[in-house]
Amino acid sequence: MSAGYQRNDFDPFLTNVVEYEGDPMALRVRPNADTAENRLAFSRLLLVTHELAQVLPNGLPESSYNQSLAGFDKDLFQFLESEGDGIVALVETFAGKRTYYAYVDMDATFKARFAELKTKYRQHIVSVSHRVEADWETYQLYQKLYPW
Repeated sequence: MSAGYQRNDFDPFLTNVVEYEGDPMALRVRPNADTAENRLAFSRLLLVTHELAQVLPNGLPESSYNQSLAGFDKDLFQFLESEGDGIVALVETFAGKRTYYAYVDMDATFKARFAELKTKYRQHIVSVSHRVEADWETYQLYQKLYPW
């Protein structure tokens, strides 16, 4: 574990706040997500971006608002991982947005689950994009820039 990252024994993620373009960026990473098995199973990167409603001047969420997002965060993980067709590898909070980077099965469909999530959390602005990324380039880039 690199200096700066903190481990939560109840969560398989490491967390850290780093600097990017002069502003703080909060990262949660699964340090052991990139395996040969996961690369084979999950070759598409699905990005879910949540526009945060209450942010500080530095772009990070206000503390009480951030705490209020726990249920949404949990449901978003369910949306991405519940059927075993994806794994959230990285969560980035920066410039008023929180982006969940999940590697998913090429054949998995998330449309119905996403519609359900948007219905339950109408107050949140959430968007989804995806691209093929069989070699997990984004995960590798973050690991190179912010080693864990």
